[in-house]
Amino acid sequence: MLTPTARDTVKLTAETVQRRVSTDVLSAINAPATLGLTTRDRLERNRFSVDYDFRDDAFRWFQTAHVQFYYQDAKQDQYAFETRGAPLKSRSRDNQYKERTFGGAAFAESGFATGPLAHKLLYGVDGSLSRVTNMRDGTVPGVGEAFPNKAFPDTDYTLFGAFVQDQIGYGRLLVTPGLRFDTYRLSPTENDPLFTGKAVSTSANELSPRVAVLYEITPAVIPYVQYAHGFRAPTPDQVNSSFSNPVYGYTSIGNPNLKPETSDTFEAGLRGKAGTGYGVVRYSAAAFTGRYRNFISRTTIAGSGRPVDPFVFQYVNFADARIHGLEGRAEWVMPNGITLKTAMAFTKGSTQNDGAASQPLNTVNPFSAVFGVRYEPGERWFVQTDLLFQAAKRDKDVDKSDCSNKACFTPPSSFVVDLRGGYRFNKHVSATIGIRNLFDRKYWNWSDVRGIAADSQVLDAYSSPGRTVAVSMKVDF
Repeated sequence: MLTPTARDTVKLTAETVQRRVSTDVLSAINAPATLGLTTRDRLERNRFSVDYDFRDDAFRWFQTAHVQFYYQDAKQDQYAFETRGAPLKSRSRDNQYKERTFGGAAFAESGFATGPLAHKLLYGVDGSLSRVTNMRDGTVPGVGEAFPNKAFPDTDYTLFGAFVQDQIGYGRLLVTPGLRFDTYRLSPTENDPLFTGKAVSTSANELSPRVAVLYEITPAVIPYVQYAHGFRAPTPDQVNSSFSNPVYGYTSIGNPNLKPETSDTFEAGLRGKAGTGYGVVRYSAAAFTGRYRNFISRTTIAGSGRPVDPFVFQYVNFADARIHGLEGRAEWVMPNGITLKTAMAFTKGSTQNDGAASQPLNTVNPFSAVFGVRYEPGERWFVQTDLLFQAAKRDKDVDKSDCSNKACFTPPSSFVVDLRGGYRFNKHVSATIGIRNLFDRKYWNWSDVRGIAADSQVLDAYSSPGRTVAVSMKVDF
């Protein structure tokens, strides 16, 4: 970090992540056909960035500004070897995915007044250019498949956005209107001999307004309402993917007609901070509802999952989707070092295509809540426990089309306890130890089993890990 002047700061950051995971997939054993399956996953990510920060409350045009440029190179290699019984030949698969991204962002904040109104104007731009590539290789390819090949063509993916918002204050009232412009372009390589599907280019842009109104009755009681228009661009694999694994009974195809998703959401809530005779309490609660047009979701469009009739997965647009729910959190920080925290979330959703009946939205998770207690008497050490509850997923909240119209597996409710602690040796070195699922409970997360049939023989393979211990050490320079 460099500080050439009192108002200028330059920060250079280099980050690298190396991860290796080896797995013996016992759930894949199905003698005499499959005698064993081992996998090796490798993840490598390098990121370099330059950040510039400016702060000068006396500067006329703007008081704060931030500029960032970054480069990221991410690679993922998934290798699998399947040992098969005679007369079948053992086989391997090697899937590689690479993504190189150049990007940047810049924003500034200007404060000024117009009569009795105080303004805090925030404006800026952000953008990125990514080159996304992939390769599939292996031995003993499936029927109708040749190695090497590509699940989607090499693609340039460009995103750009610009925004402006003005926080207008009048006494205890704050009104914040804003406007954002987004555009994207997806440009695949044409005539790639290793990609057998049809590649298409897509692009679109959107203006997204928003407005929020907040009134501070007291610091402990602050109601607010807000409206926001949203925009989500499809990704390269959603548009141009083409992948088939007939042996395991599934196929994934791209959707060249996939449109960007837009949304209109409304939220009303209450938040505040209050000092009590014994500590400080912070809380927030909100109710929200949203309507999505051309909602993007992966679904099963055909097949039964057998080699002769594989599942066909595709990202599609639902003409209309609606999501509503409640969420809240609270924190009580006591002067003796004890902190109590709690949070909850409840969401419901549905999708509908033109002329069809409404169906539940399967990407919505069931009700969840967490309660935590943390004891930190000083800056040297802490201990914390969290109690996590997840309600059961109900059959009526599941669209069975994801399970080929058979009964889907709906996980029961779960209650899990986590425990962790930490110790700071000095200002540079600290260590933490955590025990996840302290009582070794067997449970499933809905997001992990969505689309799995109730009569699946490998449900246990989708359960969350049992008791897990993790130890880490952090060194700050």
